[in-house]
Amino acid sequence: MLGWTRATKREHILRAALESIAFQVADGLRLFDDLNLPAAKTGSFKVSGAAAENLLLLQILADLTRCNVSRPDQQELSAWGVAALAGIQAGIWKNPGETAALWRENANIIPAIGADEAAGLHANWTAAKSRVWL
Repeated sequence: MLGWTRATKREHILRAALESIAFQVADGLRLFDDLNLPAAKTGSFKVSGAAAENLLLLQILADLTRCNVSRPDQQELSAWGVAALAGIQAGIWKNPGETAALWRENANIIPAIGADEAAGLHANWTAAKSRVWL
């Protein structure tokens, strides 16, 4: 973390951790875009897991990626996916399309900043990464 002073508080460290997660996801999506993978072109994506419960993280993620971020009403989609695959195997559902109809959105976060501001934040992130020794 860069820029620590005596005035740095717990809240600043927690915000930096959330921003770090969001910037790393945004970097991953940029890589998908650079490789011309279709996942980067959808304009939206779905999130799950414990971190997805944090609306501030999701807002930062939406802002940096310029994508809508959708969170389901189930927290852990990995376990749900395994159960859905078992249901398909058992004949409860015929195909994954039928299980997709069961998706229920809990939150949809839209970008709140402009593209220029997002690009500036990413430029600052990139510059900060170059100053860190690993």
